Amino acid sequence: MEAQTINTQNQNTLQITEGNDLPIKDSNLSLYIIAVYLILGIHLNFSNTGGTGLELPYNAFGWVFISLILSSGLNHIAITKVWFKDKALLLVAVIMLTISLPMALQESLTPSLAGTRVIGLFAGLFITVIMLQCFQRKKSWQQIISVIAFAGLVESIICLIQQFLPSIAELAVYKTDYGRPFGSFQQPNVSASFIATGLACSLYLTLHTPPQTKQSFTRQLHRSFTPLASCFALILLSSRTGMLATLMIFIMTLPVFIQSVRTQKLKSNALPWLSFALFGVFLGLSSLSKMENSGRALESIQSTHNRQGIYKQAFDMINEKPLSGWGYGNFESSFLNYYAEQTSTGEYQHPVVNNLDHPHNELLLWAIEGGVIPSLLLISLAILLIVRTIKQLGWSQGLLALSLCMPLALHANTEYPFYQSIAHWFLFSLIVAWLIWLTSSKNQGSIKRDFFIRCFAWIIPLIVIPIMLLNLQAIHKVTQFHANHAKDFNYLSKVKHPSGIWKRFFFDVMTYRLIQGLEQRDTLQITAYIDWAETFVTHTPRKAIYFNLANAYWALSKQEIAVEKLQRAAFLYPNDDKVQQAFIKTRNKWQEIQQTQKSSH
Repeated sequence: MEAQTINTQNQNTLQITEGNDLPIKDSNLSLYIIAVYLILGIHLNFSNTGGTGLELPYNAFGWVFISLILSSGLNHIAITKVWFKDKALLLVAVIMLTISLPMALQESLTPSLAGTRVIGLFAGLFITVIMLQCFQRKKSWQQIISVIAFAGLVESIICLIQQFLPSIAELAVYKTDYGRPFGSFQQPNVSASFIATGLACSLYLTLHTPPQTKQSFTRQLHRSFTPLASCFALILLSSRTGMLATLMIFIMTLPVFIQSVRTQKLKSNALPWLSFALFGVFLGLSSLSKMENSGRALESIQSTHNRQGIYKQAFDMINEKPLSGWGYGNFESSFLNYYAEQTSTGEYQHPVVNNLDHPHNELLLWAIEGGVIPSLLLISLAILLIVRTIKQLGWSQGLLALSLCMPLALHANTEYPFYQSIAHWFLFSLIVAWLIWLTSSKNQGSIKRDFFIRCFAWIIPLIVIPIMLLNLQAIHKVTQFHANHAKDFNYLSKVKHPSGIWKRFFFDVMTYRLIQGLEQRDTLQITAYIDWAETFVTHTPRKAIYFNLANAYWALSKQEIAVEKLQRAAFLYPNDDKVQQAFIKTRNKWQEIQQTQKSSH
């Protein structure tokens, strides 16, 4: 692209060029922090009780790294006083503001949950904007893509170690009794989509390497060991999402393969890469057939995990409230209550998924909670990016570029990886920034005042890092509490800041108080639990809470209310035999007490 010149409102004339000719240097510090985070930082973890978001240690560590990346990026902007401009960024910001409007207009049962989701959405936009300011050279983006590919390789190696060297894996706090490897993310599908993204980056770099070019060590890794280890690990993970994503990568890069047939590039670059990938698939299938847990792996591929029932109900709920939605943050309660109502009338026969707080499809989640408009806006953003990429790069190169974000986009619509791993959301935002840069006109403007930018460069890590360290301390203490069979309250009393794991923390605290209250017949403790639990079940109607409520009311000689709580649980969980039996047993016991009281009179 030819150099362009634009006139600013001052006397300055800013030269706009492309690629390596840009006069402004890129942020090497941001690049280094990104490399450390994706290659090493995502593997920082310790024993925990599971969950999503900040309930997982590696996500808290991730926000520490991301805050440093954003800080270095803002500092880079303040130093260069240059701002990357693109109309797409403004459009994305407007759409995201529109998406967040229902949160202000609707009644939310869990405003903190709804707020964190919207904050996460804007955090992704902020990451995209800052990355566009940090990297304006083709070489820098190629280095970032190389880092992602290498990060996928490291994750693949960890999966292979978990499978074949379990004693070593256990030294790094990785449990090996799950039945299949799961990488650093405590969930096979999350690990699989990360590896598939690294695989796509490796293939992209391979197809963009000129033939007969002297290869560096990293490029040789991309062409050999990365496809070998990645495909090997993806087979062992037995993830349908990972396998489908890998298949889509090959389909989307097929036009480039076809175009390369007439050139030396296919022979020197693509064919060796493809050979190693196929060899990795062969090794994976051979190993899978010989393993004792191959039946478990096959079951994980074939199982649908009740998704058909989930999706059917999701569309029914959207159809009932297409515009208003059911309220941001209200999914779990609304979904379970709607299921119970439909089951009671005979409309539904499928079993409910316990503790379902996401419909396993991001677009459906936004449509259920906020109505169809937020989902349509998200779809329009995706279409805008796809059309823009293909229009600027052509079909073959456009599909090749889009293949880098396809594994994460696919996974977001089959599960909820962005809630399980902040690394996935960061990676997705980073790749979107690259696609915008790749298809932009590289326009820049000058910044006159940088005071607030410098302030935010310091404020972000100074706020985020202490909060995340306190969150890590809270996870550690809660984990110790459970490791001691939930009997030593001293662990919970030492928690300084539980906001990141507030559900888990308060559940443990109040359950402990209830147990102590029942043992000591302490009415105040029991009443305190009831007050908390009655509010908790409005937004998180878990059956364990209903059981505890029934025990609490029974201990206060309020047997009728205890029966009502179990009746409510039986209504919400009609296919749960344990809940149904508990309700019938408690109801019969209460009826016997009533009959005894009547006969005594």
